Amino acid sequence: AAWRYKRGNRSLAANLSAGDGSIPKTSNNDEVEENEDDDIDVPDEVEEVIDQLIQGLRSIDSIVRWTAAKGVGRVTGRLPKDLADEVVGSTLELFSPRESDGAWHGGCLA
Repeated sequence: AAWRYKRGNRSLAANLSAGDGSIPKTSNNDEVEENEDDDIDVPDEVEEVIDQLIQGLRSIDSIVRWTAAKGVGRVTGRLPKDLADEVVGSTLELFSPRESDGAWHGGCLA
């Protein structure tokens, strides 16, 4: 997906030796990649796992919150953008006044 980080191999020396100061253009395949996201089939079990991870963000133990936050990040990074947005929305719900300090901390970690 276009919004995911793509690790590249770039060289500052090669860029400076080009001398013209122009930045090379990259191809813009956003529309094609958005269509690819639609083709991805996400199993229903993923929703249950994410719910458990969100509950883990509310835990009183910081190691559980830390691990749940890492899990949320890893799973969300592999989801299509629209589903990842839903996970972010669920995480933002942890920042309500009726939630505990632990839930706020878990939300910050995620």
